[in-house]
Amino acid sequence: MWLALLAGFLHLVGAAFWVGGSAALRWAWLPALRISTDGTQLLRRVIPNLQWIFRIAALLLLISGGYRASVVGSALSLDRLIGLLLMIALWIALTGLYEMAFAQARRRLAALKENDVPAFAVALAGLERLSALTLWLGFLLLLDGAYLVVG
Repeated sequence: MWLALLAGFLHLVGAAFWVGGSAALRWAWLPALRISTDGTQLLRRVIPNLQWIFRIAALLLLISGGYRASVVGSALSLDRLIGLLLMIALWIALTGLYEMAFAQARRRLAALKENDVPAFAVALAGLERLSALTLWLGFLLLLDGAYLVVG
């Protein structure tokens, strides 16, 4: 019983970090980077930290979600199975998007020279698109999770 509660709590924490990290990137970091005089250096420090936050959140979601799915196991109806498969697909999509976007941002940042405003703007635009898409996917993930919890 306590293990199921712990798994549920960790799942909720992972989802909050994931969606919260996306929101922070979208509405806090990107506007601050846009007006920063040293945006390139700041972005070089922020990207690795954000990447690890998202990786830890993804791992929490994978482990706790896997445990929760194994506990439910044989009691899956067709509609709950579809909801579970949708959640797995969204998890794969979000994890892949984040890893590709952060790898692309790191490559672009490595190629940036100091005060290269156009290249920096391209790097920020890519992160803005990523954060907008992942917020919507994260919202769908939370809705799917609520559906699976409520039944």
